[in-house]
Amino acid sequence: MKVVERHGYKLLLGNNPSEVFKFFGVNEMHGLSLEDSQSYPTTKDDAYIAGLCNFIPNTDERFVYLNTSRWSYGLVFHEMMHQSFFRHDYDINQEESIITWAEVEANDIYETYKMK
Repeated sequence: MKVVERHGYKLLLGNNPSEVFKFFGVNEMHGLSLEDSQSYPTTKDDAYIAGLCNFIPNTDERFVYLNTSRWSYGLVFHEMMHQSFFRHDYDINQEESIITWAEVEANDIYETYKMK
């Protein structure tokens, strides 16, 4: 799994969701489990986790995980929207800033880490 320090969060790029649990050294996080992840097949069409944006377990730091086997611009933008809502304190009055930040961040990530 590739780990990249981004703008206030860790970007995790991997092709197996179980890697996220192992990276953080946990068996459960945010309602998900390593055991369920290990028993769920990962394909280009389906996965236990396609993307995840949340707090690093037991910290106040953030991460975004993108499953590279499910790579698409839509997936990247979707997770960046979650991160952008957090960055903007879930303030819908900042709607344009929320969308613009997510778009700029998603474009950079998608172009920088293109998957084939």
